[in-house]
Amino acid sequence: MEKEIINQIEIRSVSKQFTIDRKKVDVLNDIDLDFKQGEFICIVGASGCGKSTLLRMMSGLEPIETGKIIIGGEEVTAPTLKTGMVFQESRLFPWLSVEKNIEFGITTAGKNKKSAESKKELVNNLIRLVGLKGFEKALPKQLSGGMQQRVSIARGLINNPEVLLLDEPFGALDAITKINMQNEILRIWETEKKTMVLVTHDIDEAVYLGDKVIVLSSRPGSVRKIIHVDLPRERDRNSHDFAAVRYKIYKEFFKDAKIKELEYYI
Repeated sequence: MEKEIINQIEIRSVSKQFTIDRKKVDVLNDIDLDFKQGEFICIVGASGCGKSTLLRMMSGLEPIETGKIIIGGEEVTAPTLKTGMVFQESRLFPWLSVEKNIEFGITTAGKNKKSAESKKELVNNLIRLVGLKGFEKALPKQLSGGMQQRVSIARGLINNPEVLLLDEPFGALDAITKINMQNEILRIWETEKKTMVLVTHDIDEAVYLGDKVIVLSSRPGSVRKIIHVDLPRERDRNSHDFAAVRYKIYKEFFKDAKIKELEYYI
């Protein structure tokens, strides 16, 4: 009988140090978290608190030296098909078309298993999913920033991962494009039923997207607070309830600030 997987992601006593100029720098300290299948998780914290490092450890791109991370019942020791990754920069190959950039994400194992026809169908399905029908042959330089990130999201989904990890994917976009892309990633999340973990500096973005918001302390990052966002979707950014959740998160960032000072930031 197969063991039941209660949590999609389990992070157990994870700490991290970097060596900079022959000195040890603590980046993360004793992180313990559980994420259920299908949840949309947002991680926020000050610059340098280890948010992106934690995400890279979940993807297997950064070695885990202290503690362990388990995804889908298996401990992460290297990059795995269980996760897809989307970075802040689109990281597209400028000489490849949209469809070829997406296809490039298929792993060697996947390429051996898939026929040319099935690969083409898979790529076309993802192009439709991310709203780029008609741009299959376009080069990255012919796309807007938001469209380039749509290609990156499609590439992150190409191997049908259980978990999609997003490292500030909308951080470099203008305000209107960012809002549009937030709505797009919600649509994809609702369609694909993937567990998504997004790192962001944008607290409004975290409240708008997340089922849970994980607030990390300043370096070394530790879990300061887990805030459940019990708001219906679609969420109204101007509502009193939205502002109340945002206020809870700001309080964690400015614990020693006076209330009037805190209201200035809100």
